[in-house]
Amino acid sequence: QQSHSSSSPTVQEIHGVMSCFFCSAENGAVCGDCKTQGCADHISLHNKGGKCMPWRVAKVEGAGRGLFANRNVSAGEVVLKDWPVVEGPLPDGGDGVCIVCLGDEDAARCSTCTLPVCKSRAKGCVNQHKKECDVFAEKDDVGEVSRDNLYTIVAVIRLLWEMERDPSMRSMLEPLMDHKEQFRNDENKKQVIKFLARRNHEDEHILRAIGILQTNGVTSHSTSGVARGHGLYPVFSIINHHCVANTRHGVKDDAFCLVAVVDIKKDEEITTCYKSSSLGSIVRRPPFRQLWNFDCTCTRCSDPTELGTNASALKCQGCSGHLLPMDSLDYASEWKCDKCSKTVTADQAVDKTEAVQKICGKGGGSIDNLEKTLYEILEYIHPRHYLAMQIKRMLMLMYGNCPSHRLDSMSKKDLKRKADLCKEYLTIFNILEPGLTKWKGRVCEELAKTLIKLEGKNNVEVLRLVGEAGKCRRLDTQQEQAAFNMRIANMMNG
Repeated sequence: QQSHSSSSPTVQEIHGVMSCFFCSAENGAVCGDCKTQGCADHISLHNKGGKCMPWRVAKVEGAGRGLFANRNVSAGEVVLKDWPVVEGPLPDGGDGVCIVCLGDEDAARCSTCTLPVCKSRAKGCVNQHKKECDVFAEKDDVGEVSRDNLYTIVAVIRLLWEMERDPSMRSMLEPLMDHKEQFRNDENKKQVIKFLARRNHEDEHILRAIGILQTNGVTSHSTSGVARGHGLYPVFSIINHHCVANTRHGVKDDAFCLVAVVDIKKDEEITTCYKSSSLGSIVRRPPFRQLWNFDCTCTRCSDPTELGTNASALKCQGCSGHLLPMDSLDYASEWKCDKCSKTVTADQAVDKTEAVQKICGKGGGSIDNLEKTLYEILEYIHPRHYLAMQIKRMLMLMYGNCPSHRLDSMSKKDLKRKADLCKEYLTIFNILEPGLTKWKGRVCEELAKTLIKLEGKNNVEVLRLVGEAGKCRRLDTQQEQAAFNMRIANMMNG
């Protein structure tokens, strides 16, 4: 993304009689519904989804631009709807996924470029692909390019064409960071540049397009956890990172949406999380520097205990204490035991974490095997370490939902185990990822049906959990909503 906030930033307002909510240009138009001011180029962004959006762009001290609430926003409210400038296919989807529509119903390899495209002419994918394919066919060098790089080339071509076609879009993307210098000597990127330079594109323009996509692109299509496509969203690209973000994103209809997970006050920065909050800082922080060229200094990253959760804490082998970094913002910081003051190096802490990760990978997938793995790794890490919580999450979802442990036939002991796992997960992640999140909806539903088995339906806590689960499903499709309602009805009436 374009810039990165570390704490609550200072909003530097642009004062003027008529200041555009997006670019700060003066003497623009005024929204007839909410009186938001915007220039001719950008006022349409304000209500592009058919409703006034509660955000504006403002300067962030030390971090370029950011998105801010232009009024109070309630948890569960859609904060942003955005549409991609371009979408590109990802090779992870495989040869069965069309590079145009990203569908997998009827794709076959193109005889010219070898990339998969829908065979059915009714969908129009063949015609849309022809222009791109003509570029590939200009030279006899497609075989010299790796498959992954062919996919990159498709996305880069689309972005270059869009920037040539639409001057207003080009100006909107102009402020986005590209960190292109870090890609200049990358062998794969060199292959992409060489391929397109032979087709009369300028090296610097190609590198700029690669950098914009790499730095600002996000997954736009995925199936069963496998990413099929990535998109460049012009407004979302402005939003800064925070490890405890106040929004979550998803796709609703054809729009990329951000939903507030907590109440956001007027003038508060709107933030998103680039890496999963389920990861401990020891593995979550390094990619910020590697992929986005910044070091996060948010409240979680600044705290060695990660807001009291001990998500990266290692068990001291000399006493009953736990090792934590002495300076959590310094990648090279020593780790010190909170009881006996024994220290280990940062590299040793990483090695110990990776060793526990390997133990987790060797364990089997059954409940019994997962419980054994959990018991084993707790000899080396804190009970609420992110790796322990990952296994506890799997156990929490498997108890009551797998053939060996069906909810209707589970023992009271196993029901209590599932309930305790749910409660612990809620306790930790209400800190690390607060608000109306998707995971919370799932856990609330799991805990509610477990408590019904343990305590009966006439339980105030069950009703509260069901209500909370419903609020968390803001971006669900109609089909998902219907399935949820059916499950709740069966749960309460069964």
